[in-house]
Amino acid sequence: MATTPLPWVGVYVWKLRGEDPIMEVRVKLGKEQYRPLGYLGPKADQFTLLVGAKEKSGRFDPPDAPTTAKSRVRRIEKGEANTCEHFSG
Repeated sequence: MATTPLPWVGVYVWKLRGEDPIMEVRVKLGKEQYRPLGYLGPKADQFTLLVGAKEKSGRFDPPDAPTTAKSRVRRIEKGEANTCEHFSG
């Protein structure tokens, strides 16, 4: 997991309450509220997107997005799934 705070955490990315280590990226486009979920890791200073989601009436669509994200973190951390780097700043 990342040990160094990334500058956009707390601006565009927030911890998802009760779903540690899952974080949500908050994006509004028109009337749509996009909430892709990810986490800081698996390497230091990395953010990994785990599942795409939207927010509708205060709920995720799909409703199991946080559960799916946590499952994917476990698989990554156990070495059962891989990640792919798309940007390095």
